[in-house]
Amino acid sequence: MSQILRKSTWLISTAILLFLVPSAQADSSQLIKSTNGSGNLYEKLIVKSSSAVYVKEPTVGSTRIFVPAFSIFYRLKTDTPNNEQEGYYRIGKRNGESIGWIKKEFVAAWNTRFGLEPGLPQPDRHFTIYRDEKGESAHIEFVGKEGQIPDGAKRFALITDVPAEENGDEVYPVVVFTGSVESGGAREKEQMALYNLQLEVVFVIDTTASMEPLIEVARQVVKRTTDSLVNMPDVKPVVHFGLVEYRDAPPQAEFASRLLCRLNEDHGVFWQKLQDLKVSTADMNDIPEDMVAGLKLAINDVAWRPNSSKHIIILGDAPAKDGFDAISDETYRSDSGWTLDQVNQAARPQGGSDSERALGAKNFHSISNDHQPLLDTFMNAPEIKKLPVKEQRELREVLEDPQLTAEIRRDADAVFRSLQQSGMEADVADALVTLIATSDALDRWQVALHTQLKLLAGNGQQLQGYYAEVNTHKSDNAKENAIQGLTDILNKAYQSLATARDGKAVEAAGSFANGGSISRAIYQIAGTKGDAAGLQQVENGYATLRDENGRQVAHKRVMVFKTELMRLYSVLDSLHTTFQSKSNKADRQNVSDILDELKRAVASQVSGQQIDENVNLKDLITFDFPLKTPALEVSAQQLGVMTTPAFNNWLESLATARDRSKALVMGGNANWTTLNNEDDEQFTFLALSELP
Repeated sequence: MSQILRKSTWLISTAILLFLVPSAQADSSQLIKSTNGSGNLYEKLIVKSSSAVYVKEPTVGSTRIFVPAFSIFYRLKTDTPNNEQEGYYRIGKRNGESIGWIKKEFVAAWNTRFGLEPGLPQPDRHFTIYRDEKGESAHIEFVGKEGQIPDGAKRFALITDVPAEENGDEVYPVVVFTGSVESGGAREKEQMALYNLQLEVVFVIDTTASMEPLIEVARQVVKRTTDSLVNMPDVKPVVHFGLVEYRDAPPQAEFASRLLCRLNEDHGVFWQKLQDLKVSTADMNDIPEDMVAGLKLAINDVAWRPNSSKHIIILGDAPAKDGFDAISDETYRSDSGWTLDQVNQAARPQGGSDSERALGAKNFHSISNDHQPLLDTFMNAPEIKKLPVKEQRELREVLEDPQLTAEIRRDADAVFRSLQQSGMEADVADALVTLIATSDALDRWQVALHTQLKLLAGNGQQLQGYYAEVNTHKSDNAKENAIQGLTDILNKAYQSLATARDGKAVEAAGSFANGGSISRAIYQIAGTKGDAAGLQQVENGYATLRDENGRQVAHKRVMVFKTELMRLYSVLDSLHTTFQSKSNKADRQNVSDILDELKRAVASQVSGQQIDENVNLKDLITFDFPLKTPALEVSAQQLGVMTTPAFNNWLESLATARDRSKALVMGGNANWTTLNNEDDEQFTFLALSELP
């Protein structure tokens, strides 16, 4: 499809969806408002019985229409005080259109838009529904063979009440689907897929000049683990390795990233590519590298097989170029056009069944190579070692003085002038300030690297990947420990793969729990292919985000309709279009003009509301799901006094939120579904971190 046609398709889709938005609210006066939310949240009813029916009219002669368990309807008003009639609730679509009547006994109320999504199966933890609100009496445990968590929207435990303040330890009242899953032969296909499960590992390696020691770690790990595979003839052919190297975009380096070996069962080919790996001799002008380009290549271009447990092992010693860097006061962009956030999103598919998500996930693991602190290198220089011990100690105290470091970070030129005024020679003062500033920057970049690699290895809280900080420059033991740690993880993974292929994963849960992060990922796939428990109903209960040991077993999600995201996109796009030509502060001096512009830009959202110069956009553009963007945390008054750089940052954050809204609708990862068989408006559940 051409770029023009893609754009046209998007515009057509936007126009159609926006045309439908008003109809979604056409008769909202018929809906019953919930006491939760910001005023636009309405009561919903969940069908909790597999034998439920509804009728067009609550009379004896009305035809009964079967409705599947866990269907969701909006509750509509009636002429009676309690909005019910002879034991029936009136039900309808989200736009207020009536569908019929259903007996109260067939439904449970759902007056929020939040749900808990069970985490992928783990060998030593599982999502639990409790009988009591203290979370002490277990009722239903979802663990692979003993209780298959359903696919799609039925996978969620819907939260029926949300406390005003949350800290992560709440026991939520929930409604959960416990009915049997219609297999239609799917279970047999999944079992066959399990018998043919494969393991795929891609090494993504920084090959800039300082990386030779960590590359040697990778070589030794591969050598030892492939030696182990020689004794596992049934597993060796289904373990595949791939190799990607990254540096920095020209002119900083010869290339940003390069695919050296697609996933290959011929370990000899991969080994030779790894042996031939060379570090760059180019003189780099900055510290951050284009890790993002390497990860994008690993996610998209290494030829992953559908039926495999997928892993990316990152080895690096410098942070990724990923937006504004406060250390250098520079904005860095990956040559790939991606960000680390996009890498994480691409690696963790959101839609589909548990099995599909587990198989589709690219799980990150990472090792950082920490350099010897610059001040240590300086103090160990022969010229410094010749100084008396007392002078060495005093010099180190000056170099490590946190107050001096902070002052240099704040204004290095001012510190330089102050040192000169105190009698220090200019070249000495310049050398001192440069040394401390460079050391401080390198330390902060190292912290940034750790933060990025930990985030990647966290795998969106779905799997804690392998993560290690080593200093191969410090001792041979550090290198050997890194080699052995990763070797053990891979060797145990081979054993876990053999166990899973034999269909014995659930029985051997303990060995998976002790086998490390890659073994756990294999269990996540195997654990989704157990038999259904045969439970036959929807039940009320209580659930938590964490188990009794504080480990994550579920993730909070929010229900979002496609039309809501389209309406949000429309409003944000209108704001951006209106104000993108007003970056010059002189064009924003008249606050009343800004108010008029705001009114026009958000007219569809704020009809009938009073707008003054101190009202924040977030109070005008209200949705019943939380928005992350800071772009709406401003008023007309604040827009009028913003500096040009601040205003441009605001425009950028507005565009980011707008584009995120569009990506959620058009990206294809969301698992869109409908409330029931009568209402065709689509919704999905999103993580709070995915929202614009």
